[in-house]
This record gives sequence, structure tokens and C-alpha cells, in this order.
Amino acid sequence: MLVDPQKVDFERQLSNLEALVTSLESGDLSLEDSLTCFEKG
Repeated sequence: MLVDPQKVDFERQLSNLEALVTSLESGDLSLEDSLTCFEKG
């Protein structure tokens, strides 16, 4: 069974975005780190 590379990439990016949101919501990041995360997302 072949896995669709676009689906894998989407799922990986979604996982990265969820981790970014969790980091931002935690409030443990400095302002500079928060802005960097915001720009990535």
C-alpha cells in the first residue's frame, strides 16, 4: 500500500502547527520566541 506524500506532508505540517499553538498558549516563551513562532505559523 502506497502512502500519499502530500497527505504525509500535510499531517506533519499540521502536527508542527499544533505544537506551535501549544507553545504559544503555554505562556512560557519570551516575547521574541513568541513572535518567531507566530511568524512561522
